[in-house]
Amino acid sequence: MKPHVFHNIDNGHTTSVWYDEWNKNGPLSNVITKRDIYDTRFSDSDKVVDLIENGIWKWSSDWYERFLMIRSIEVPALKNCYDRIVWLIKKARLDHVVIILTFRDMEDSILTLCKIEGPFYLRTESIAVRPLERPLLEYMSLPASQYSVLDAQRIERIDDTTFRCYVYKFKFFAFEVCPVLLVRVEEQPNGCSINLLSCKLEGSPIVVAQNDKFDASMVNRISCDRNLSSSTMQQLTSDTVIEVSIDIPFPFQALPVETIESSGTQVLEQILKIMLPRFMAQLVKDYEAWASGDTSRQPLGNGGI
Repeated sequence: MKPHVFHNIDNGHTTSVWYDEWNKNGPLSNVITKRDIYDTRFSDSDKVVDLIENGIWKWSSDWYERFLMIRSIEVPALKNCYDRIVWLIKKARLDHVVIILTFRDMEDSILTLCKIEGPFYLRTESIAVRPLERPLLEYMSLPASQYSVLDAQRIERIDDTTFRCYVYKFKFFAFEVCPVLLVRVEEQPNGCSINLLSCKLEGSPIVVAQNDKFDASMVNRISCDRNLSSSTMQQLTSDTVIEVSIDIPFPFQALPVETIESSGTQVLEQILKIMLPRFMAQLVKDYEAWASGDTSRQPLGNGGI
């Protein structure tokens, strides 16, 4: 995260990179001040490797409430790599530096989250899990092809990593809306990331007509804590970020934009408050079935998600 620099490469062009120190002119520095850094006993010269302990960021706990975007910044798997880390923007050969691809994967999410303009909602849900003979971490490391759909009435498998989810109907002003989500699962070392590919609105003709005016993005990261793998109680955590943007349709044009956005955010909040605990509970039931030797991967839910 060091200031933006350019490196000459063999073909005479330049490629831009960030080092792993704090970028005083970078996107996060526009949100987090130097005073914030010093108050947490960090220094803007600290390297990424200095800010990670036992696989998690050592950021101050109050940052997670004040700077919501940092919740979605993944912790890079440093392992025994060199201390110098770069993000490679253009495909190029940099013989004189060590390239760690994990940081390239983080770049877009950081830049996007730091420039959020529309309303978004973030929610974290955790549930305690009693470990059985087969470890929870092993369950969370299953390939996506072995995932249960959990609830066949709500979730449909499209292929090994793609699923269609039918959200229950809800009221938005005078209209009944039923979102249908297409999501893709990406496997991660201690869990998975569920990424929204598309969201289609079903309901009245007026609601359906808004599909070309409506856009949504969602990331739901589900993980278990490796540090609790030997504990008598373990924990599953779901971190979800949803952002919605919509061109104000004719029926609502008489209302202030702030009213529409606020109402939409409240609807998202209520949906997540209901769905996430149910989803996590179904996940625990599926783990218990799998740990007991049930390899059928049949869904245990009946429309309750």
